[in-house]
Amino acid sequence: MTYIYCTAWKIGQIEPERYKDAIVFARPYNGRERDLKIEDADSIFAYSLIPEKDIAKLFRIIGLDKSQISVVSTLVEMRDEMAHASGKFEVVTEDIFDAKVSNVITSMKNIHRCMDALIRKWYEQVLISFCKGEYEEYDNPKDIIAEQMIQSFKLSTNELLVCNEISVSGLIAAHRGYQFKLKSFKNAVSDYCKEMGCL
Repeated sequence: MTYIYCTAWKIGQIEPERYKDAIVFARPYNGRERDLKIEDADSIFAYSLIPEKDIAKLFRIIGLDKSQISVVSTLVEMRDEMAHASGKFEVVTEDIFDAKVSNVITSMKNIHRCMDALIRKWYEQVLISFCKGEYEEYDNPKDIIAEQMIQSFKLSTNELLVCNEISVSGLIAAHRGYQFKLKSFKNAVSDYCKEMGCL
């Protein structure tokens, strides 16, 4: 569920207006109404107050279709059956286990694919912020990557690789004065990916 929570939180950070429209109908667990503050969630765990199947509905914002959202909801039910003590064995063979894991991985890949455009949009904002000097307190771009992109924004390895794939030539054409800074940050992301063993 942490993956679902992180993705919902990222959607709220990148597309705040669409996110706020989508969560209008979010209903918390009974008795938790006063605790629910997902409009300005400061932690991914703010989503733990909402039934997990309902969180998947936020993924319409990123273009996940109804059938894929339904699959995510079904996976939540499957996880609940397997993770909560009931006295029953839900996974009795390795083949069943492999099939269930495959379903989870396929859903994560679909979500990741749909998040691609949002991550690219967010990363371009990070690049422009860097060029404008909004990260002056950092001496090294790799520290920005580690602290702001990975720790604060909870960027996954796959999302970092999306950032690494992005060409900065379009930004350079639009912001000639930022050419050196854009190239240096882009190189820092590439070096960081290599150091982490991602490339």
